[in-house]
Amino acid sequence: MGFASFVTAPVDSEKPRLDFSFGPVEQWLNPSLFLLFMKNRFLSADNPFVQEFDWTHAATLNLKERKGFFAEFFLKQWDKFCAQEAKLTLKRGNALVQVERISDWMDQWVIFSWAVVRSEEREVVRELAKESQSKLGFLRSGLPAKEIKVEELQGLLYLPDGSRSPMDPAEYAYYDKLLLELTQEVAGGTEELELLEETLPSLKDYKSSASAYDRCFALVARGGFGRRELTFSSDVDLAYLVDPSRCSRLILMVLQELIRRLQELFVEMPLDMASQYFELGEDLSRFAETDALHTIPSILEARVIQGSQKTLKAFQDQMRAMCPQEKMVRYLKSQVGVLHQDRLDELEIKEGRGGLRHMQYANWMVLVLLNPKKTRSLEIAQGLLAMGWITKVEAELLSQGLEFFLDLRNFLGLFERYKPQLTAMGEVQLAKESLKVDRFNDRAAMAYLKLKDRFTTVDQLDRFRLNTVTQLDRIADKIMSRVLDRNIEERLEGFLLVKHLGSNEVQKLLPYSASKKRALGENLSLFLDWDNLYELFLYLAKNGNNLSPQLAEDFSGLLGELWSQRAEIPPGPLKVFIYEFFQAEYTAQAASQMLEIALPLDSEGRARTFLGLFLPEVNQMRYLLRNTEVHQYPLCLHSLKALRQMELEMARFRKREPELWRFLTREDFFALKWSVLFHDLGKINPYKDHEEQGPKLANLMLGRLGFDENSDLLDQIRLLIQHHQSMVRFAKLSTHMDLGILKFFELAQRDPRRLILLYLVNLSDFKSVNDKMAEKAGFLEDFFERTLSILEEFRRRGNQRSLTQITNDFLDRKVEEQKELVVLDLLLRQCCHKSLDEVVLTPLASLAPKAAEGLGKNRKELGSSIHYLNLGELDVKSLEKHYFRFVRLLKDHLNPEERFQLAQPYVSDWDWFFATIPNRYLLSADPQRLARQLIDFDGYNKSALRFSFVKGDAGEYDSFLFYAMNDLSLQAKIAFALNSKGINLEQGKINQVRYAGGQIGIVGFFQGTNSHKAEVTAVELESTIANLVLPDLGRPSWAHKTPSKIQVQYMLEREKGYVVVEREKGRFERVTQEVWAVKVSMLDTTYGYFKIMAALDSLGVMPLQVTVNTVGNQIVDYFYVSTPDRTKLVDQDFETVLGRFLNSEIQSQGI
Repeated sequence: MGFASFVTAPVDSEKPRLDFSFGPVEQWLNPSLFLLFMKNRFLSADNPFVQEFDWTHAATLNLKERKGFFAEFFLKQWDKFCAQEAKLTLKRGNALVQVERISDWMDQWVIFSWAVVRSEEREVVRELAKESQSKLGFLRSGLPAKEIKVEELQGLLYLPDGSRSPMDPAEYAYYDKLLLELTQEVAGGTEELELLEETLPSLKDYKSSASAYDRCFALVARGGFGRRELTFSSDVDLAYLVDPSRCSRLILMVLQELIRRLQELFVEMPLDMASQYFELGEDLSRFAETDALHTIPSILEARVIQGSQKTLKAFQDQMRAMCPQEKMVRYLKSQVGVLHQDRLDELEIKEGRGGLRHMQYANWMVLVLLNPKKTRSLEIAQGLLAMGWITKVEAELLSQGLEFFLDLRNFLGLFERYKPQLTAMGEVQLAKESLKVDRFNDRAAMAYLKLKDRFTTVDQLDRFRLNTVTQLDRIADKIMSRVLDRNIEERLEGFLLVKHLGSNEVQKLLPYSASKKRALGENLSLFLDWDNLYELFLYLAKNGNNLSPQLAEDFSGLLGELWSQRAEIPPGPLKVFIYEFFQAEYTAQAASQMLEIALPLDSEGRARTFLGLFLPEVNQMRYLLRNTEVHQYPLCLHSLKALRQMELEMARFRKREPELWRFLTREDFFALKWSVLFHDLGKINPYKDHEEQGPKLANLMLGRLGFDENSDLLDQIRLLIQHHQSMVRFAKLSTHMDLGILKFFELAQRDPRRLILLYLVNLSDFKSVNDKMAEKAGFLEDFFERTLSILEEFRRRGNQRSLTQITNDFLDRKVEEQKELVVLDLLLRQCCHKSLDEVVLTPLASLAPKAAEGLGKNRKELGSSIHYLNLGELDVKSLEKHYFRFVRLLKDHLNPEERFQLAQPYVSDWDWFFATIPNRYLLSADPQRLARQLIDFDGYNKSALRFSFVKGDAGEYDSFLFYAMNDLSLQAKIAFALNSKGINLEQGKINQVRYAGGQIGIVGFFQGTNSHKAEVTAVELESTIANLVLPDLGRPSWAHKTPSKIQVQYMLEREKGYVVVEREKGRFERVTQEVWAVKVSMLDTTYGYFKIMAALDSLGVMPLQVTVNTVGNQIVDYFYVSTPDRTKLVDQDFETVLGRFLNSEIQSQGI
């Protein structure tokens, strides 16, 4: 049966046009005869639905209408079947027979549904052709644009010689993943285009027979349906298996469309139907992930309803070959651990201990490890009986328990049908109950006793129920114990490993003979070889096994000899081991065991642990008590708990946020786990701030292992350790939630990847402090959810905007919001200094009379807030309440433009302030501070230099906001003066500003800590800098100096760089400019920033922008320069010049 003239001869051979006229055979058969003809081909006469379905009427309907007709027919048939079974359920019968009857009925319905779809094949193919023609046009028009985008991304990421383009690592990782996804999209689109061009013309000759798909297709039942244990409470689980190697591409394409049509029909049915589509030969590794492991046994116990048994067998073999048996068994064992313990008066039929799921987990273990030929529950029980694993009585108990539970599920699934009967019996309240299908409680038991002819008293029912649960709990555990009681051998490179499946413990470690063909007797001296040692503990970290107690003791005995040889540890292999160890899935479990394997404390009480053999600082963390009023555990245990929590949070985040998870790399996994294990390392010195000391110690540890101290990886780790509590502090800014979010965003340097890393470290640490903290972490998760609004666009696939564009747009919106809050604060200040009438109500009356009238009605409330804020005598919370009341009233009655018009007379340099001052400062300061500084800088151009100083709160930096005109070197003077006063620069950002009159200035801020604790004022700073004479570093003496550890990198930034330009008097704009970011990484040193600026000045380079970052004792500064200036720096070897300047000595200036 085909379309004789489905595709006419194309005018353009590359673009066939479709003609949907019928061919000779279709013209001969009218639609009714065609449908009847197809029905007779695909259905046997004994199918119960054949005669009752109105095929003639169905043939008059289109596909959409027929779908509704099909659903109506199902409801009638299902209702009739349920009515019959509802009566049978109440009689004394065997539920095991009933579930087979239900399964048979559903089999026939699925077969009937497939026959209906096959009978619609002509129409389905016609629709497929239309869609394919449309898709062909879409692909032809859309693919070139995607190919161009791929080329653009390749040009962005790689230089013409194929080497990696200089770019910020975080941004490179983002675009690299975007390129990978887009490349895959293009490859998939190209393959689909080729398929359509090949198959579309062939549809005109498409013919099928009754057995067209039998060789390559199997429609199978899974789960309880697959075991023929389907109840009226069950899901109906299906799978569609296709073997592409046994059919043409055209048949595969049509078959997929028929499957989609079958799914459409099933969606209309009032049942929970779940289905999966598989192709033989596809990569099944995704099912080895923990979240998908349950799919494996559902396939292994599946059976064919329609199609090829060979296809199912081949797919089961493929699934079994892929199945990670040990992981699967461990997963099932863990799932048993979370089953509910039933209450005495209530039964969890499915999810309780001794319930259906418990028994099924035991059977699945048997299925995975023993591969029985028969997979139904009672068939497995008979197999276990034959093997002697269970007794005859236990087999009978399993059968009895299964029958009872299935009976209860049928009763509860049909309960709605029994309500009229209960009402007639006078049980009106009972008839109003809404019973859950898997929970058998007192109300369900009462209904069961009144309706069901099985038990005569509640005592009989309770006795039977409790006995069943108790016995099945015991038998299921017994089966699982027998399954798990076996050893598994694994041949590793250096030795044979024997582990026990049930205990998850490594029992033996055996050396090989010289030929490696066989294992010899136990001899742990082979682990005096460092490579064998690395291989063993890396294996434990990757697989989650433990050493047996005896082996752990043996390694403790070996540790003394290893300790004496620790100076001989080769650094290269150790670095590789540590790097892989901290990326493994079960790092926490392996690290915990390595910490427990230890020698006795020495005479001075010093610990010597196995982990400390490689990472000596770990020994100082052993049983160290700090902050015991909050911390429930010693430092070493808290750190291990935090690491274990990190592994849990990573798994949860990956599942919850798959689109954001793609930002993270293997290197990030290392940074996360290392940082969280050593986040409190600074506490080993009780006299230092652990948040400052921690990054320094981590730097020393990783540097000793051979990691580059100036690498992005170490930058990341220093940031995470220093700020492992910062997010907690930001999240507690409850009255300024947005301010906390923006502070967090700026701390992460506007990098989505760092946002995620900081969140995971902060959350893991917080939850591990004590038991109560773990329960109170909700506010952190809420805070991060709010922060994710920044990343919303990254979650959406197909986003064509760049990372920087999305981030900048978000920040621009936040700056506008901040500006509106500053306007409101400024109006409040003026009202306090003057009066409500003078500042707001009088000018508003002429500006917006209606708004003035509405606001005037709240005069008393506004006046009260102004009065109390002016006095300032109330407690902080009360003052805050009055502040927000004033702000709310102005927001409610005035639009933003009206509020700005009222505030404009009081400050003349609005545009300059919000365009020139860096966003990272505008968004990290509260509106009250910005309003004060806006007033401080009003009339800025009347002086060449102006400062605004804000003393930081406890735990926060002091801030120095500044403006300078006509002398770009003033920032070097500012840095020098601040250093001379004992202020260490930790953060900062400086922008270059080009004024309309040709003048050039800078506007920026520094933030730092004051080690001298001396008072600093803006006036004093301005005076000091105006009279400062900088030391001459033009001819520094660098002879006999130790070279500084510095690294200079050049990264092209096409979107991040900008210059502030005054387009016309008083109108400022940020103009994007392609720049080079010169990244300078080095150890923090006094006058470091000043010396960097001096080195740049010596080469005739003045940056367009500067970003200052200090984490721990490491400086990571970015200097944005033009392309010509970058050429100067490269040609004159800026890194060497900088090294010489850094080694120059500066005598104290005494300022």
